[in-house]
Formats: sequence, C-alpha cells, structure tokens
Amino acid sequence: MKGLLAGLSESLDVLGEDFEASQSVRQNSTTYVVGQMVIPTTSNGYVYRCTVAGTSGIAAPTWPTSNGHTVTDGTITWTTYARNDAAMFSRMEAAETEIQRLTGTRLEPTIIKMNPAEGDEYDLEEDPFDYQERHWKGWPRFKTRWRPIISVERVAVEWGEGSGLLSIPLDFVRLRKKLGVISLVPSGSAAAVTVGSGYHLLSWLGGTQRMGIVPQMVAIDYTAGVTDILSNPDYADLRECIVKEAAQRVIEAIIDAISRGATSISLDGLSESADVSGLAEQQRVMRESVEKFVRSYNQTMRAPRMKVL
Repeated sequence: MKGLLAGLSESLDVLGEDFEASQSVRQNSTTYVVGQMVIPTTSNGYVYRCTVAGTSGIAAPTWPTSNGHTVTDGTITWTTYARNDAAMFSRMEAAETEIQRLTGTRLEPTIIKMNPAEGDEYDLEEDPFDYQERHWKGWPRFKTRWRPIISVERVAVEWGEGSGLLSIPLDFVRLRKKLGVISLVPSGSAAAVTVGSGYHLLSWLGGTQRMGIVPQMVAIDYTAGVTDILSNPDYADLRECIVKEAAQRVIEAIIDAISRGATSISLDGLSESADVSGLAEQQRVMRESVEKFVRSYNQTMRAPRMKVL
C-alpha cells in the first residue's frame, strides 16, 4: 500500500505536468475571459486562472508562486494555482458541468432569458418554447430546462424580441420550483379579459398552423439554481454525487498517468510496481454510484412525462 500511495503521489505530479503542458502561454495585449488559464513564458510549476476578465498588459506581470494569490495584468486579475491543484480544479469544474447537464440542476442562481433584448443582462440564453394549441385550451404548463426555479420574470407569446402578441401577467404564474414546472392559471381582474381575448387569439393562431404548433413562440425569462449549494441540506446528496464524479475523473487520469508506457515507477532509486487494478475498481464503483444517483434523482425530482392520447 505504501508503494502504491507513493506511486499515486508521483502520478499526480505527472498529471500536473500534463495539465500545465496543455495550457497556453500568456500573451501581451490579449483579451481573456473568466475561467481561461495560462502559464508564464518560463514554467514555474503554477497555472494562472482568469478571475476578472479583461485585456493583458504590454508586459508580463511578476507571477506569484503561492496558491490563491492574485496578480493584476492590465485589466485582468489572475489567481494562482499549483499545477496539480489546477488539474484537480479543472476536473471538479468538468464534474460540476456534467452533473448539471445530467440532472438539469443549476448549482448556483442563473438568470435565463429567451429572446433577450439588446443590453439585457443574463447568464444563459435559451430557445423559446413551442406554442402548442392544445395546451392553451386548458391551463398551459411548461417544463423548464433548468431547475430548481427561483423566480419567473416574464412570460410572453411573441414572434421574436420586440414583436410580442400577448404578455402574460405574472399573477397567472404557478410554480413547482424543485420540479421545474411553470403553469399559467388566469386569476384576478385580468383573468376574464385574457381568457376572453388573448387565449382565443392563441387558439386561432394555433389553428392556422400545421398540427396546431408554432415553433419557438412562448418566451419565459426565469432564474433557476440552488442557493448556497455548499450548505443547503436539501442538496447534500447532489454535492456528494459531484465529489464522486470529480474523484472518478481524477482516478481515471491517474490510471492513465501510471499506465502510460510502463507499469513501474522509480522512486528514490527503487523500482516499485504500481498495480492499477485497485484504482480501477474504485473508479468503477464511483462511476456506478454516480449513475445510480442520477437515475434516482431524475425519477424523483423531474416532473412526470404525460402523453395526450
């Protein structure tokens, strides 16, 4: 076990070296966005991540060599990561992205807009929902692509940005936040007007289209995501799933580093065999655990699918 752990330590170094080698060298007077990583012209064992976007200066800064320290470069701020830590960080980001995709759950509050106007601020842009005539003969119901829903800012039936046919009062909105379901139920003083005119208009509109469907015509702006994911007790199992997904990705990279070209590692003049079978089994168990969780999570946290016969 001691030899294997020592081998893993060296493999992490190999992993860090590979990660560092895959990064671009920082360039003068160049625009960088948040999340991009660079290395200095002369390698120093650290990777620098853009945490404030902007344009680099006309000369390289003095690069810090302590984890977490920042440096200003033109209008950019870089944050320092040891190359091994940066390799792990990149895999954690990849794990978060993958679990978000598989579960439809945003890990932080995210502003989502459809048909955004020029100058609008948002995090994600999505295509509008299709207008389906049969839905508007009852109470329209939409399943959002991301959840949990925090709030709905706008519901409109429109041909595109600035060409609306009908704006739905937000008083009509009913939410099942964790499931990501938005229902429109007319209520209040505007209900009779909407049902008497707007809904009839929409029914006629659908009737003029093939199969009563108009593509991408219902725009809903909403905010979705988990608030305080690190401490929210309702999502403890989701946090654990993300950690397992990141861990299995790290183990996969370590196995690749150990297995590349040879199965032995030289340490302090000694040759020790690095058997990767134990690591491969750990990776398999973690991957299966993630897959099982995602299936269970989606069964319990997603709205049921319904068919009209």
